[in-house]
Formats: sequence, structure tokens, C-alpha cells
Amino acid sequence: MQNKLTAPSAKELYFKAVLLFLANDDVVGADQALKRYMNNDPTFFNTRQQKFAQALITSVKEQNLGLFSNEW
Repeated sequence: MQNKLTAPSAKELYFKAVLLFLANDDVVGADQALKRYMNNDPTFFNTRQQKFAQALITSVKEQNLGLFSNEW
């Protein structure tokens, strides 16, 4: 992101967008969106939001709630 003032709010919007994909049962869309967001904003990589979203996506893909519960 070029603008330092909008970077924190962009990360929150990326995270919320991934959650909306998951709420609509679109795991593939959530995964693709997360990858696109990390490409758009390299500072989003390894943030708490990115790690949490990735763990959610992995748990939903594998249909393993225990995996998510153990990590978080």
C-alpha cells in the first residue's frame, strides 16, 4: 500500500472480506482472495489477521474444527 494512513484499515477490510467469503461457504473464493490480498499488500503477510484467516480456511477445507481449536 502506498498510503501509510490507509494501510491498517485495508488490512481489516481484507480480513473481513475473507470472513464474508467463508460465511457464504465459498472456501475457494476465500483462499483466492487471501492470496490476492497478500500480493496487493505485502505487509498483510504474517499479520495476526492473515494467520487467523489462513487457519480458518485450512480448518474449513479439511472440515476439522479440532485443528482450528488446537491452533488458536
